[in-house]
Amino acid sequence: MPYFRFSFRIPTFHCFIVATAMLSSMAQGAEWRECEKAKLREIELQQGRAESKPSKGKKSKQASRSERIEDIDTWLWKNCREFSYELRQLEQDRM
Repeated sequence: MPYFRFSFRIPTFHCFIVATAMLSSMAQGAEWRECEKAKLREIELQQGRAESKPSKGKKSKQASRSERIEDIDTWLWKNCREFSYELRQLEQDRM
C-alpha cells in the first residue's frame, strides 16, 4: 500500500515543477520589458547629451543627465545581465 500512495505524489510534484517553470518564464518576459524600457531611456538620454552643445548654464543639467545615465546603467548591470546580448543588439539597432 505505501507504494500506491507514493505513486500519486510523483505526478503532483511534476505538476509543481511545470507550474514553476511556466511562472519563471512569465517573470522573465516582464523583466525583459523593464530592461528594454530602461535601455531605450538610456539611449535617449545619451543621444540628447550628444546633440546638445554645452554652455555655462547647462552644466548642472548635463551633470544630472549623466548621473541618470549612470543610474540606469547600474540598474541594467544589476538586473538585466541575462539580456546583455539582446540589449547590445537593441543599442546597435537604435544608434
